[in-house]
Amino acid sequence: MCTRIFYETGTSTYITGRSMDWRDVTMQSDLWVFPRGLSRDGGVGEGSATWTSKYGSVIVAIYNLATSDGMNEAGLAGNMLYLVESSYGDP
Repeated sequence: MCTRIFYETGTSTYITGRSMDWRDVTMQSDLWVFPRGLSRDGGVGEGSATWTSKYGSVIVAIYNLATSDGMNEAGLAGNMLYLVESSYGDP
């Protein structure tokens, strides 16, 4: 289970923090660095989205399967939160 806290400072800035309470101490993780200007695609075959990155980025890939954390050179960050027991109800 992971936990996130998001704090608005009141001065148009924000502070975020996240724990990664993962019990797999042998989890394989890799650090990937992607340069700006890299041509990418969604990887799902014909009709997949395509784009060229405007910013360079760095990500942490887990199990050679998914991105758990990442940040681009402009400061945009993304993190994965996962709990198998979560239920979000009907769409």
